[in-house]
Amino acid sequence: MHPSESDSSDDEFGIQKKALDVSLPEDFDPNSIPQTGEEYLQHVIYERTKKCKKWVTANKDFSRFNKNQTVHINNDVVNKKALDKFYPTKEWQDKALESFTQLRNFVNNTEKPAPGKDRFKYDDLLAYIQGAPPIFSEITQYSQAAKVQMLQDISNALTTDNKQLTPNAGAWIYAILVLLEKPLTPDCCFILREFTKKCSDIRANLDSSISIEDSLPLSLFICIISRFFNQLDLSD
Repeated sequence: MHPSESDSSDDEFGIQKKALDVSLPEDFDPNSIPQTGEEYLQHVIYERTKKCKKWVTANKDFSRFNKNQTVHINNDVVNKKALDKFYPTKEWQDKALESFTQLRNFVNNTEKPAPGKDRFKYDDLLAYIQGAPPIFSEITQYSQAAKVQMLQDISNALTTDNKQLTPNAGAWIYAILVLLEKPLTPDCCFILREFTKKCSDIRANLDSSISIEDSLPLSLFICIISRFFNQLDLSD
């Protein structure tokens, strides 16, 4: 076959052949609304030939509405930095994250009852967790919402005057994080972020008299929430 005949055959029957033969009519109105598939394709052809902008924005001055703003969003960035000695090394964070992940995998592969309680039974939850360590068989009875609510109660009670988390409170927080399900709901994500920022604020207010060991629980929770729960903008 002659090369020119082959090219002609490919153009007529091959991949170069037009699927739909659509062209712009002489009376084409670019401002009209397409009513058929053919008219829609005509608008596509027009936009392609005219090289219309992919994005069009309105150049408006909205400053006159500033006085009506009632909601202000706080930045997630912690303004005050902690002393250098309180920031954990990458190696320490990697090991902490590995231990946390291994425990989660173990718990996920352990038979446990289906959670059926939406509220903790204690009138003074904060006082209870300060005095009693967490029990696996007890925490698993509570729903995700109940565990998140407990974490929020702890976060609300924390202030920058706290020098450290008590061992029992820290153990409860760690246990809750181990049992939290992914992906996070928006409410759960918000509470985790607020708790992480509280930990960062407390750590930033620790003075040089505080030992590194006393700051490690704060760094541990910052590490787990930021890296395991993908809140990387809050990581060290």
